[in-house]
Amino acid sequence: MTLTLRPLPCRLMLAALVVVGALMLGWKIVTASLSEVMLTYVERTPSLSAEARNEAAGLAARYAPDSPMARLQHGAASLALAVESGDNNLATVSVGEIREAATLSPFDYRVRLALGRALERTGEAREAGETVNANGVNDLNGANDANDAREAFDRAVEFAPRYFETHWALGNHLLRQGDREGAFAAMRQSLLLRPSALPLVFDYAWSAWNGDVSLIINALDPHPPMLARMAILLVRRNRPDDGLSVWQRIDGPAPSEARQMVAALVDNARHGDAWRIWSSAVLPEKAEPAPGSLLANPGFEERIQVNSSLPFYSWRVSSGNGVRVTVDRQNPHEGLQSLRVSFDLDGGEPLTIASQTIPVEPNRSYCLTIFTKIEELRSLGPPVIEVFDAAHPELAYAATVPLVGDFADWTQQTLKIRTTKTTEAVTIRLQRPLCSDPHCSIEGRLWLDSLVLGACAANTP
Repeated sequence: MTLTLRPLPCRLMLAALVVVGALMLGWKIVTASLSEVMLTYVERTPSLSAEARNEAAGLAARYAPDSPMARLQHGAASLALAVESGDNNLATVSVGEIREAATLSPFDYRVRLALGRALERTGEAREAGETVNANGVNDLNGANDANDAREAFDRAVEFAPRYFETHWALGNHLLRQGDREGAFAAMRQSLLLRPSALPLVFDYAWSAWNGDVSLIINALDPHPPMLARMAILLVRRNRPDDGLSVWQRIDGPAPSEARQMVAALVDNARHGDAWRIWSSAVLPEKAEPAPGSLLANPGFEERIQVNSSLPFYSWRVSSGNGVRVTVDRQNPHEGLQSLRVSFDLDGGEPLTIASQTIPVEPNRSYCLTIFTKIEELRSLGPPVIEVFDAAHPELAYAATVPLVGDFADWTQQTLKIRTTKTTEAVTIRLQRPLCSDPHCSIEGRLWLDSLVLGACAANTP
């Protein structure tokens, strides 16, 4: 039998179906668009309160109930509000919304991560007796929530095995559940995917293993490319011996790694170890002492880099804030130029103007010869030139008389310092010390040239 559209009722019925279908489709498109607009607004308006974000995300989910992203965002907003307000029943709402999102998009790892986090929250609340069911009775299914959370995180790893976030989230969950071994097995996988996360994972391991370095290293099992950064992190945690032990396992560290390790050791007053690493590293910027002196660039004939970060054999010069440091070709003591420091500074704060650190031998006497010239230098807190043990200034220290007044001719001063059995390096420094007078300004000019540091002669007083 053939169906004909010629009768008027059939044509009207078909037209009505088309109109209804078009209206339904149009309404679907409109509501989906409204949902998308609301979600976009929430994402791009960080100033919204958690309550407003949750309300807007809830409207978006109602407009597009079949959108996994809308349900996910509403669930995430409900969880954030639960955390902020302490209303743990909102966490239950969050779980329901995210479960719906998982049904609509079963293989989306983002949904599984969100579900795991929401289930963690509801589990914690139930274990604390903070969540009640519809009958007003505590709902004690915290263990089930923890198991479901673990399953959600496992599925996230299954769906996105090469994403840092999935392994990291699983590791965090297991750590919160007390499974340290499982947690760091997951975190090791996250490190393989994002090695730059080592400081973050290291912090977690440090807390989990209470600073036990052998357990931390065993838990993280760092691959060779991570050993240098592990050593640096240990030194920065005031464990220089452990850091150096790890460093010895490195074959040819990168220049940036050597610089960071040296800086960390210097901060820990381990100048000897820092110098050994610095001297053995392949670095283009390494300097050497000048002939006849243990100092590099003792007459300021070579280029001086302001705010140099080199740890040894380099002048660290600070200029600005009322202090101007330049080289001067007018009447140097010797060579072509000297260092000129011009002061026009209010206040009495301490200021290091120029310094250089040099490795030395223990239990030896060193003499520093300096030539200075002063012009109209006036201050209640004038600068001095110091030489001292770089790690422990109180054990070995010498300083010039205050550099103040007018001395148009070059004047020689000599300082003597005796290193101790623990001294590994000394620092030469032009320093304006702290001045307690509230009107302790400083103005004038000072020149330095021809600095010579070396072992004192036998007859030096």
